Amino acid sequence: IWYQGESNHSEGMLYYEKMKALIGGWREVWNQGEFPFLYVQIAPFQYGSESPSILPVFWEAQNKALEIPHTGQVVIHDIGDLKDIHPTNKQDVGERLALIALAQTYGQKGLVHSGPVFKSLQKEGAKLRVTFDHVGSGLVSRDGKPLNWFEIIGEETDFVPAEAVIEGDSVILSSPKVKQAAAMRFGWNKLAEPNLSNKEGLPAAPFRAGEVPERDWMSLKVDESKEYKLIYDLDLKHLGRTINYTTDASGDFKTPFDRIAYFLELQKIGEETQYVYVSMDAFTDDVKQIGVPTLDSKARFQTKVNNLNVVSNVADIVTGNGLPGGNIEFWSGNYGPLNAKNIPNASATLWDFGDEFADPADGYGCMQVHNYEAKQTLFAINQWKGGPSADIGIGNSSSDGRTRDWTFTSNASQYEVKRLRVLVRTK
Repeated sequence: IWYQGESNHSEGMLYYEKMKALIGGWREVWNQGEFPFLYVQIAPFQYGSESPSILPVFWEAQNKALEIPHTGQVVIHDIGDLKDIHPTNKQDVGERLALIALAQTYGQKGLVHSGPVFKSLQKEGAKLRVTFDHVGSGLVSRDGKPLNWFEIIGEETDFVPAEAVIEGDSVILSSPKVKQAAAMRFGWNKLAEPNLSNKEGLPAAPFRAGEVPERDWMSLKVDESKEYKLIYDLDLKHLGRTINYTTDASGDFKTPFDRIAYFLELQKIGEETQYVYVSMDAFTDDVKQIGVPTLDSKARFQTKVNNLNVVSNVADIVTGNGLPGGNIEFWSGNYGPLNAKNIPNASATLWDFGDEFADPADGYGCMQVHNYEAKQTLFAINQWKGGPSADIGIGNSSSDGRTRDWTFTSNASQYEVKRLRVLVRTK
């Protein structure tokens, strides 16, 4: 019996490989054949400021460990304690382990020993049908309330809460926000305590199914962008000392332009996509200086910009057209917090929208767009030479008391999707 502790909770699918090695190694060393190995799924818990998907991805790896022969898993999200990383209810845990042992190891017939387990996913018009094994005497909401923690996603949405209705051994999912559902997830949050179980009182484990559609958020959400021409497209997974754009149309671009736009989209594993679109009157007529401001680009700007248009789905970002207060900080060098340019509302002690350039010219690197009237960083890409340890963010950063512009956060590796597009509107 293996009661999983919390120290592995951030390992994702690596955990499955470790479990294979652990179980296989013990079976080989002890020379007892494929003896039963029963384990307990880790309980939901806050885990500080870690991503809400940190545990669901781990639970997915624990579910996959059931593929190892003669294993069994106890799900305990219904008997955990969100305020205690070590839930005290071990009685029910032991009883559930005993059920698996009686059914799988000792062959006791007619014993329901597992909660509902995902079997299949079918599209039915705009809805999804999720079918389960191990339904026992039938599926039920264990607290009598509507089923919770089901989410679906479509071509024009991110994951949204779904209405979930039990129909035999299936659950039918739908939402008025989703015209054509493509994929679903269940219990996909580190604090999830979903209420789907069988009538025997054993809960369903979190899982996800279906294929998440690829969506172009800029085309879907920003009509203005259709008037602009793409100059640079950059997958920020490939940041480094050399910037290798997926698309680079700057080489033979000679057409005059009067506005510049940026679209940054970021997504952590299992979370909704965040995006920001910001356009402004052109601050240069050199298209080579509107991308990532490397030393070779010769871009160095700390200037106010006019007629800021902002579209974003990030909470607290001030959106609208013709906004005052736009300013940019683009350079390849180092910088400090001193507000040498006297940018309104900027701090002289925090890294924010009023920093000061410093040597060496080929230093930390800063690509930031701000709204100083709103006291906001709209987006930042810093320290790109660090690759996966670059600083990337939308809105104000808050994890470090020294910075509001993502400086020193070294967080790029947290994002599964990170893409920047740079556009211009020609005259």
